[in-house]
Amino acid sequence: HYDGWDKVYLDANQNPEMDIIADARDMRKEIPDNSFDAVFTSHVLEHFFLSDVTLVLKEFHRILKPNGMIETHVPDFYTSVKKVINENYPIDKPLYQSPAGPICTLDIIFGYSKFVQQGTHLDAHKTAFTPEFIKRLHQEAGFKVQLNECVAFEIVIAGNKI
Repeated sequence: HYDGWDKVYLDANQNPEMDIIADARDMRKEIPDNSFDAVFTSHVLEHFFLSDVTLVLKEFHRILKPNGMIETHVPDFYTSVKKVINENYPIDKPLYQSPAGPICTLDIIFGYSKFVQQGTHLDAHKTAFTPEFIKRLHQEAGFKVQLNECVAFEIVIAGNKI
């Protein structure tokens, strides 16, 4: 749903496909205040410790223009663990198929094991989210949350800078 938008890609790792190389916790050197109409982030926040998630969300707020939009996707810890507990579902049995491969509850909690086993420890998860928790973090960072839904073991948050 972002067809027609100019897209700017950011990563902390040196990558020739990225437009900006920066640490999302502090992008002041790379990105001025009120620079973007929208921020879209998918399966990024879980790779930060909780104290850093707060910094990242505040940075997203800073770089957004007034009333700018944010859309965040994170793994749904609550639904995956609930399935394990309520249905005695094996913790290492795939829950769904992602483009990277099958994802089980252990992957949602600790990070996609295939990548972590390859030595890319930046792919390890350091924070878990429930719908209410991620919503509260967005609100505390200064966003008005318009959408908070869970779809296929993923939480989607959408809102605006206030």
